Amino acid sequence: QALRELIRAFVGNNSFSEAEQFLTLLLKANQQDREGWYLFGVLLLQNGYYTTAERAFSRAIEPGSPPGKASVYRAVCQLHSSQRKEAEAAFASLAAQPQFANDLDLLLGYAQLSYEDGDIRRAEALSGKAAMLSPANPEAALWHARSLARMGRWREALTTAERAAATAPERPQTHNLLLRIHQQLGNASLAEREATWLRDHNERLAAAGKR
Repeated sequence: QALRELIRAFVGNNSFSEAEQFLTLLLKANQQDREGWYLFGVLLLQNGYYTTAERAFSRAIEPGSPPGKASVYRAVCQLHSSQRKEAEAAFASLAAQPQFANDLDLLLGYAQLSYEDGDIRRAEALSGKAAMLSPANPEAALWHARSLARMGRWREALTTAERAAATAPERPQTHNLLLRIHQQLGNASLAEREATWLRDHNERLAAAGKR
């Protein structure tokens, strides 16, 4: 039990090497440890190893049992690992179940898939709900702003994108969107401000890469 608590702490802090080391030992001792596979999946998902994380979550899910958080995370991994049909089927199935009505990971994953597949109305509804449930979540605000912009609701998109920028000011995706919105609204000086931010950001990245 002490080992599990330690592993949970390492995963919670995203201490990758420590968590991976202990999880490997745990799963080597018991390949059927579903919680161990779940924690391994969370660790991999947090670090962008979507294909491997999807396999871990698959092993965490007990066949025939009601879907839980592992099913949501597996769908998110499928979205990011070229398994879009599987992700869409999973998101649709999970979204129809009341226990996942307010699950942010499900709402945002399904919103992203819907947006990228061109179902903008569904993307706006899902991301809007996520933004309402978690107003300080920059990912929710960004996807909602993107959806509003695609629908031509530029003023609403601007307000939402500004909220995303306020909660996560260093994300270039948000400044790219603000640039486009200001151009669309004819705010030349504000569009130039965003363009300057993006140029400075790219220059900082280039300088860091030369060190």
